Amino acid sequence: MLPAHPGGIGPRQTGYAADVDEVSARRRRTEETREAVLRADPRNDPTPEDIAHLHDVHARHEREAGREERAVAAEERARHARERSN
Repeated sequence: MLPAHPGGIGPRQTGYAADVDEVSARRRRTEETREAVLRADPRNDPTPEDIAHLHDVHARHEREAGREERAVAAEERARHARERSN
């Protein structure tokens, strides 16, 4: 449960809950990105799928930022990485 907002106003009336949800979503994206970068690090002997996953995460970030052309290019790099594994 969310903590009470000062002044007795509930979190839904203040937008506080939305802020908490946004921070939680940002934290999940950050952790996912960190994990993808670590898996793709050459010192960790990444597989082509690890590389493809990193490009997929990058594509999603570009799309969220409104940069569709860059997102498509990242998806193409992911596809190419997956083809190398076959």
